Amino acid sequence: MGHGTQVTILAVGRTYGIAKRADPYIVKVINSYMDDGGKHVTGLDVPQAIDVGLEHILEVIRARNLQGKAVVTCSLFFEPGGLGQPVDPLTAIFTKHLAALADLGVVWVQAAGNNGLPVERDDKVVYLGQKLPSVLGTDGNSMITVGGTYDTGRYWPFTSPEGPPGSQTPGSITLWSQAQDVACINP
Repeated sequence: MGHGTQVTILAVGRTYGIAKRADPYIVKVINSYMDDGGKHVTGLDVPQAIDVGLEHILEVIRARNLQGKAVVTCSLFFEPGGLGQPVDPLTAIFTKHLAALADLGVVWVQAAGNNGLPVERDDKVVYLGQKLPSVLGTDGNSMITVGGTYDTGRYWPFTSPEGPPGSQTPGSITLWSQAQDVACINP
């Protein structure tokens, strides 16, 4: 079970979830998807898989008349050159789908990521403005970017920060949530 699935379970869990009556629809987009016939298709490159997955989400929202009611959560992100992927196609894909979701009244909830405090000597801090899709989050669009805190509400140092002090780095953390010691069902 991946991080995104666990976050969804926390949000819509029937006993402790904050949206107990929600009907989750989980789509995994990295390197595989289910076609219209229910066949598992693999071998897509990352940009194509993300495009297909997000287009599928748009189709489901329209088909189920969920405009203004749905929320899309995303816990993946890409650094420039990450996974060997070019940034430009991913930027265009995420920008297109963020706009399409906003047109349908759908909010995109994006994890800030865990590249704040370097863990190893060779690790580096990766700011929101240095990765996709979080770089697209602004105060003026429908992306909500979630940063991490300790259970006391103090800033969790591993969360990816907005940018160095005084910088004009894009990306904006919209809200904060507990990021450590969160219990989740794990089969």
